[in-house]
Parts: sequence; structure tokens; C-alpha cells
Amino acid sequence: MALTNHERVSKALERLNAPQCCRRSMMEWIDQARICLAEDLPNGSRMIVFGSQARGGAMPDSDLDLLVIEPEVADRFAEIARLSTLACGSGGAGS
Repeated sequence: MALTNHERVSKALERLNAPQCCRRSMMEWIDQARICLAEDLPNGSRMIVFGSQARGGAMPDSDLDLLVIEPEVADRFAEIARLSTLACGSGGAGS
């Protein structure tokens, strides 16, 4: 059975012996971004955490890399701007 991104990041943080408070805050950050964006994504969309957070090599100042896959996008640049505003407005990626 494949692990979810949430499980993958949790296991990576365990391997790094990250303090429990750091693990919790990292997962809260990822969950906050996921919840914030998910409300405004069309049905059938997916979000994937990648980069240092997903690999378990994140440092305290690392950002959160999210790949958003939508079934259809009419204007790619407008959608990038819209998603960036949603994520940044919540204290998520890019803030």
C-alpha cells in the first residue's frame, strides 16, 4: 500500500530525529496549505508535496513545494497567480 504525502513527511521527520514540536508544526503548515487550496480547486484536482519537505531533508528555513494538478486550466498564468494568492494569503508558501 502506498504512503500518503502526510505519512511520507511524518516518517522522514522521524528519521531525522526532529523534535516533536517541529514535526507537529511542519505537518500543520502542510495541512494548512492543503486545506486553504483544496477549497478553491476544481473537482479532480490533486496536490503533491515535493522537494525537501517530501524527501525529509527540510531545514528550519525551507519552503513548502506544492504541485497542483487540475483537470483543465483555461489560462495557466492566471491560475498560477490565483493559487499563489490563496497560498500566500493564508501564511502558506511564499509568505
